[in-house]
Amino acid sequence: MIWSLPFLFLGLCMRTHSYEVLDLYQNFPEIRKNGGFWLVKFYAPWCGHCKRLEPVWNEVGEALSKSNIYVRKIDCSRFSSVANEFGIRGYPTIKLLVNFDSVLDMFLKPFFIHSITSNAAFTFTGDRSKDEIINFAVRMAGPAIQEIVDPEILPKFLAVNKLFFMYIGDQKGPLWNSYKEVAKKMQPHGYFYSVNENLVKSHINVSDVPSILVYKDSKPLFFSGENLEKKKQVNASLFKWVNEERYPTFTKVTIGNINEIMHIKSIVLAIVDEKQLQNIGSEMEGIKNLLEDFAKEFRNKYHKYYQFGWIGSPDLANSIAMQTLPLPYIMVLNSSTYEYYVPEEDISDIDSRKIDAFLEKILSHSIPSYGGNSFFTRIRRGIFDAYVAFSEIWSTNPILGMVLFGLPMTVLSFVIYTICCVDFDAGEQEEEEDDDDEDDHDKKD
Repeated sequence: MIWSLPFLFLGLCMRTHSYEVLDLYQNFPEIRKNGGFWLVKFYAPWCGHCKRLEPVWNEVGEALSKSNIYVRKIDCSRFSSVANEFGIRGYPTIKLLVNFDSVLDMFLKPFFIHSITSNAAFTFTGDRSKDEIINFAVRMAGPAIQEIVDPEILPKFLAVNKLFFMYIGDQKGPLWNSYKEVAKKMQPHGYFYSVNENLVKSHINVSDVPSILVYKDSKPLFFSGENLEKKKQVNASLFKWVNEERYPTFTKVTIGNINEIMHIKSIVLAIVDEKQLQNIGSEMEGIKNLLEDFAKEFRNKYHKYYQFGWIGSPDLANSIAMQTLPLPYIMVLNSSTYEYYVPEEDISDIDSRKIDAFLEKILSHSIPSYGGNSFFTRIRRGIFDAYVAFSEIWSTNPILGMVLFGLPMTVLSFVIYTICCVDFDAGEQEEEEDDDDEDDHDKKD
């Protein structure tokens, strides 16, 4: 049944035996034409992020080994033409590739895949964890909207699923049509369901039917669009609402999703070291919990302006600030100017009242900003990132670091030496010798 996909996802995550994902080669574009779902990691052997993802990727491959999704990886340093074909610009990149060239697939497509074209590629932009990657793959291998029809499954469904969108009512009318359109566009980013009013009313208090809700933070939040009879206005309003609500009130921000969140709204971040969060009662855990409680308590006041979250990788925050930040830390990123703000108070003394005052100062433009997206700032950030990347390569593989850095420097030094130290007198000396030879020859004659 369609509604069983989330539970299939949970079952897939339970396998723990060792497993190694197979590599793809130059002929992958041809093999892919046979059809099916391909979850592919595009990587480079020298990439530190790729190395950290490797054990997670093997766990993903093991969990999906019995499904209809092929989990593979391809070395883009060896097969650059394949990387270029799929538009790979950074490593690692995870894509779900779908092809419906086979006769059977073309027959099944209208019934199971409502939003995928005959030859589509979807890029994963979430947290690079086993659960998030599997969740993405299973979701994209199913229908855009899953219908819940079993009354006994709904309470378990509400307990298991942390965030999803749901349409309540008969599957007809302008609101339903808009919901279908938005679900097709947003399927890579969230689960979408439909349910009959009689099935859900004993579990969720619904005042109007039809209606649409997002279930997150263990409670429903309803869409309150205007002019529900005008399709274009409903589509635009619903899409904006879904885009803003597809993250939890307090979410984990990673290198994979930070750009997408920044396209929606500014971000209020708790910057911590994820490894130290396991220390219960630590200062890092305290700052993270403080900002999470604040986000939920002040949702009505700040949800329009900010997405709250936390970063567990200090390197990402350091790249934004172009310096090594103290931990824990609090930072606000402006989604339109790419500037960032930091509180004036010492982090150890901060509380909800001071965070509230800090955010109000940002909205009133009465606090200094840093960073930005100017030409010179981008150059500085590029230099800082290059330094960090080289340091990471050097620490993990000094020989490769010497090759990447030492060889270009050697060639450059040789060119500079050749230009600066060439013996310009040599030519003059040769000319003088030639003149002397001619004079001797004349004398002999």
